[in-house]
Amino acid sequence: MARTGEDKHGGLTMFHLPVGTPGVAVRGIETMRGREVNDVFLTGVRLPADAVVGQVDDGWGQLMAGLNHVAPTAIQPPSAVS
Repeated sequence: MARTGEDKHGGLTMFHLPVGTPGVAVRGIETMRGREVNDVFLTGVRLPADAVVGQVDDGWGQLMAGLNHVAPTAIQPPSAVS
């Protein structure tokens, strides 16, 4: 996700960003419970237009659609998920 416009929700665009892209740095962080999460730093990264997922400035909608698809099954007990 990157801010591509001024609107609070409408100004976000989702991108497909391969980790090997020049300018992408990933730093692992171990949590207090021993899990590893990552900080991702972008420095001067340039992407082609076809790296956009969905439409420019519609990243919020893309994100919400993904969460609406995953979240209902994530919070239900296993017996309720078919």
